[in-house]
Amino acid sequence: MITFKESAKTQAAIREMAQIITRLRQPAATKLEPIKRSIRAGFAENFDTESAGGIPWQPLSPATVTDRILHGFPGSHPILQRTGGYRASFTDSNNADHISTTEQTDGKTALAEGSDDFRVPFHEQGGAIIPQRRVLVMSQNAQEHINRELADMVADILHGR
Repeated sequence: MITFKESAKTQAAIREMAQIITRLRQPAATKLEPIKRSIRAGFAENFDTESAGGIPWQPLSPATVTDRILHGFPGSHPILQRTGGYRASFTDSNNADHISTTEQTDGKTALAEGSDDFRVPFHEQGGAIIPQRRVLVMSQNAQEHINRELADMVADILHGR
């Protein structure tokens, strides 16, 4: 019979690998912050380009343009940004309506970035009166940036940074 016994060096390497796996499955909050910033930047891009996922938002109705002008706001643009509060609820992590959570359970990490503004369901889903103007759908550019940040985080953890 042959019996294999790990050396102290092998046992240390296994412990180190287990620690790396734990850090990958449940990264520190500081490691997640660049990913969260990238998500918020993706939301900002949507407001800047008046689109989501590369699909332009519907133009404002003539009645809405008139109402905006009567209340001292620019006419047709920027869409969804009369006072800036709706945009800030997505892009400003300190905004009272901003959602930013991290849940780490069962060895998994889930991030949530978004807005708790009462208008979100109306704009995200649209309806009979309000056309759909989504903010939560990311452009290809935003998705690539988020993926780069995620890859950088994994590389940092793998290299002990």
